[in-house]
Amino acid sequence: MAALPYMSKAQLVETLRAERARWEALIAQLDEQALTQEGVDGNWSIKDVIAHLMGYEKWMASKINPAVEPPPDFPPEIDGSSADERNAWIYQVYHDHSLDDILDDSRRTFEGLVEGVERLTDEQINARIMMTEEGDLIPAPPDADTADLWPLWKWVADQSYEHYPQHIDTLRAWVEEQQ
Repeated sequence: MAALPYMSKAQLVETLRAERARWEALIAQLDEQALTQEGVDGNWSIKDVIAHLMGYEKWMASKINPAVEPPPDFPPEIDGSSADERNAWIYQVYHDHSLDDILDDSRRTFEGLVEGVERLTDEQINARIMMTEEGDLIPAPPDADTADLWPLWKWVADQSYEHYPQHIDTLRAWVEEQQ
């Protein structure tokens, strides 16, 4: 893996906010019926997609901001290393929550993520990080091959604004079909 570029805290916060604003602008175009209609992304509604993204942001935010409550732990039968099983679990946990609760929790989680980033130094944001078997993020030890480890800012990006595009095109296509 090629070395990832340096990112300052200010750049990361600015990117988080800009990409989130784009995401929120898409969501703001829709009414409650559109947000809760199933079948937008597979059998998921847009509310389910929001909850899905929130689950990943909540995990990341809870790692860097102790004020953010982590998402529920996976039960023993869920293989946390399987994206499909993780996603199915997140769907199961949040599917029956109300739209208002999901929207509020999503916004609080995002703000908690930004607050966590704002508490860090540029050095911490650019430190190479590894994940333990328990799912904790820790600084890579000095003897680790850091060429294959992401800096913390990349973990934040991957769990937030770099995740949005995986769903935006599907949502936009669905919105266009509805109009």
